[in-house]
This record gives sequence, C-alpha cells and structure tokens, in this order.
Amino acid sequence: MDTELLAKFQLLVRLHKTYLNAFSFSHWGEKEKEAIRSNFTYHSTKIEGLTLTYGETIKFLKDNIVRTGMKMKDVYDLKNHRDVLNKIFSAFEETSLSEQTIRSLHGELMKDDAQWEVQDALLAPAGHYKTEDNFTLRPNGQYYMYLEYQRYKGLFERWWRRLSSN
Repeated sequence: MDTELLAKFQLLVRLHKTYLNAFSFSHWGEKEKEAIRSNFTYHSTKIEGLTLTYGETIKFLKDNIVRTGMKMKDVYDLKNHRDVLNKIFSAFEETSLSEQTIRSLHGELMKDDAQWEVQDALLAPAGHYKTEDNFTLRPNGQYYMYLEYQRYKGLFERWWRRLSSN
C-alpha cells in the first residue's frame, strides 16, 4: 500500500478513535466539517492524480462548478468523495470502522463507470478485492503500478489488525 495513503488512513483511524472518545461528533459545526471535507477531498484526489487546485476543489464542493474541459472521471471522483464524507458525517457515531465499512465506502466512492479505466473495471467491482494487477497513467504521462493483487488482501488484513490494536 502506498506509504502516503497508509499514513492518511492511519490518521483517519486515530481521529475516529480520538473524537469518539473525546466528545460527540455532533458538536462539530458545519465549519469544521467543511474544512475536513475540503482538505481530505483535495489531498485524496491528488493521490489519484487529479490536477485540480485547492480552490477548484472547494468550488466544486460548495457550488458543483468545475472548469471547462474537466474529465467526467474527475467530476465523479469529487462528487463521490464528497458524498461518502457526507455519509460519514451524518452517521459518524454509529459507524464503526471495519473492513466491511471500508469496502462499502470504497464501493460508494468508486461507483461510477467513468471513474474506472476499462481494464480496472473488468478486474473487480468497487468495494471488492481485485483479482488481477492494475495500473494507471497519471496526467503527466507517468505509469503507476498499484500493489500486486495477490498481496493486497493479506496486507490489508495485517494492516487492519495493527490499526485496530492501537
């Protein structure tokens, strides 16, 4: 798993535990939720190779406005990311982080066909473990190979046990 992505997810798990133990999430105002939504969406979509500026990300999140010529894949990435975060916000105290929760959220996050390269869409539906190796071409033309499919489930399970024990 990408080190940067792992670090972000570890932070999310720590925040989840901290805020569940410290105080009710319902005390967060819309301003705090908006900051989390903006920052997390911007950085997460950067990992996926989107080339939007921070301002463009916020403009979409607030007003559903995108720049001319933006790929539909990128629009769906932003929309689904926002929708998943809103779902988490609306049920935060009742939502426990588990493997199934993460897989379900991934299914929501990547539910639109336009978000997938053709070869990736054939490998496994969103929210399921992939069954073949996959890659992407970044906007700068750089080839990026994702973790080998044979290693993913075991690595995820070990990683999840380690995170859950903290």
